[in-house]
Amino acid sequence: MAIARERTRIVQLIPSSGWVAVYVVDEQTTALGVACWALMEYLDDRSGEERFTVGLASQDGPKLVRADTLDGFARYEYTGERLA
Repeated sequence: MAIARERTRIVQLIPSSGWVAVYVVDEQTTALGVACWALMEYLDDRSGEERFTVGLASQDGPKLVRADTLDGFARYEYTGERLA
């Protein structure tokens, strides 16, 4: 019995300006600036390749994480404002 291998990798990074990731936790809405967009590639031995885009944001410190994996993620929103 073969075990299916799967992996996800970043194919390309694209700068983001004016976008935030919106979170709703306990009826409280907050936003984190999206630093860049990542074109991701998901590969597995059974279904092949799938590509998708996610925003990367900094929650605490210099490390960027996938914004959609943080608790309470609701959506991406364009504000048109440059965030520092």
